[in-house]
Amino acid sequence: MSEGVVLAGRWQLESQLGAGAMGSVYRGRDLVLEREVAIKLLASDYADDDMMLARFRREAMSSSRLLHPNIVTTLDFGIAVQGPYIAMELVDGVSLDQLLAHQRRLSIRRAVALAEGVASGLDAAHRRSIVHRDIKPANVMVAKIPRGERARIVDFGIAQAPTAGSKLTQAGIAVGTPGYVAPEQLMGLDTDGRADLFSLGVTLFEMLTGELPWVESDPLLLLRAILDDRPRSLYLLRPEAPRALEELLRTLLRSRPEERPASAADVAATLESIARGLEEPVRGSQHDEPSTGHELALAAASLDRDDRSCAAQQLRWFTRCTEDEGGRVAQSIGHEVIAVLPSAEAALRLTRTHPSADVRRPSLALHQGVAEVDETGMAIGSGVRATLRLARLAGPEEVLLTEELHAAVGLGWRGRVELRGRFLLDTDAHCRIYAVRGEGVLDAYRAELEADSHILHWRCVCGGHGEIPTTSSTLLRVRCSQCSRLLEVDLEQSASPLEQDGGHPLTSVVLTSNRPPDTDIQREDNAVIAALSGFGE
Repeated sequence: MSEGVVLAGRWQLESQLGAGAMGSVYRGRDLVLEREVAIKLLASDYADDDMMLARFRREAMSSSRLLHPNIVTTLDFGIAVQGPYIAMELVDGVSLDQLLAHQRRLSIRRAVALAEGVASGLDAAHRRSIVHRDIKPANVMVAKIPRGERARIVDFGIAQAPTAGSKLTQAGIAVGTPGYVAPEQLMGLDTDGRADLFSLGVTLFEMLTGELPWVESDPLLLLRAILDDRPRSLYLLRPEAPRALEELLRTLLRSRPEERPASAADVAATLESIARGLEEPVRGSQHDEPSTGHELALAAASLDRDDRSCAAQQLRWFTRCTEDEGGRVAQSIGHEVIAVLPSAEAALRLTRTHPSADVRRPSLALHQGVAEVDETGMAIGSGVRATLRLARLAGPEEVLLTEELHAAVGLGWRGRVELRGRFLLDTDAHCRIYAVRGEGVLDAYRAELEADSHILHWRCVCGGHGEIPTTSSTLLRVRCSQCSRLLEVDLEQSASPLEQDGGHPLTSVVLTSNRPPDTDIQREDNAVIAALSGFGE
């Protein structure tokens, strides 16, 4: 691919960083926000392969929903003339397999710190029912940060199979890389997050010893060794390693998932405890990360999904208005952009301006929540996740703001907010959402009704589906968070069996009734926003 090529009018290719069977990765530039990015292009051999294209898209969809310092963020996905692409955050660092090729093995402190970061990233993914399925050194970046380094996971969601004589994987019969993949995964059985923990155990063992836990190279003999629970002893290769570390590895590498740790969070906590027991503090370890942020005013814009030219103008307007208010755009995730403002009043002032006459104002979400801007300029925290999810649910040119932000503005400003309605967000947080204004019409599509045991699901034409909570309404309006279509669900229609397509229910969905919201009385039939799983957690 020639240098200087621009994809989708925004992502400019500059130089190739690497290439493999699946495609190539380029250093690139975001021409709108003027920042360096990484751009992955699917190989031309797979451009017409529906299965590969679906898996490439799934990688973008999975990682774009994960905002975590130990996961490389996906910024955009699209299909350009040059082929399907994923725009990602550019990481300053090297892959773990490159580091091991140079150093062979790492110090115990360093290996524990990096493994703890991977476990923390996996925990964030598993909480959203996303299983990586191919954790290995090649899929872990060791990023430079001012205080040291940080492990960051890449390549979510692509199912890959080994090719003879190579550690590369491709889509095919099995999923994962021999030596790293869990036995239940190799045998084609159902997997969950504990398969990633097995792969993390292999990766940690390799960081500590420079070798895999098994000496067998033949695939059948290797599988037999794994099933017989015959990994080599860490003590024989690193006798100075803490006993707790060897015990953790022994449980991570168990062939039966039920005998492994219950969650990635448990593994991260164990590694943190081991780190504290070492002679020196672990530089860059996860427990050095701040566990809480500050209450910040946040704004997110949802850009036009159909007109790229319009989206680019909307982004320029949002960036300019944010900077005029003394804020900064901190992250761009797909079609949503998040900004940090100096005050709740500054966030509200964004609603008083408008792009040029021929450009629609993007949908906006405003929230006052826990967030932090890290050393790379990326905004992280539960408040960021909440604001981005809310932006995806706003209607055309609509502004949604949370009760937290409304309560944070001064009394003078609060009286000037013309609330169109007060809506209950039905989650553990029971957050109330206010709609300030909304223009335009959003076409509604008919959704199918499916049932799994006693649980009803809606099914969008794009394939997305989600659970329907208990309600007395017979007709619901649902916003699909996968394609953003507005769907109408008739709960009186016959439900067909839930299609077992291997996909997980979507975690964000808006349910609305047909009647206008009641601003004085909270009633179930008038709740227009519901079942947004994990909002503000």
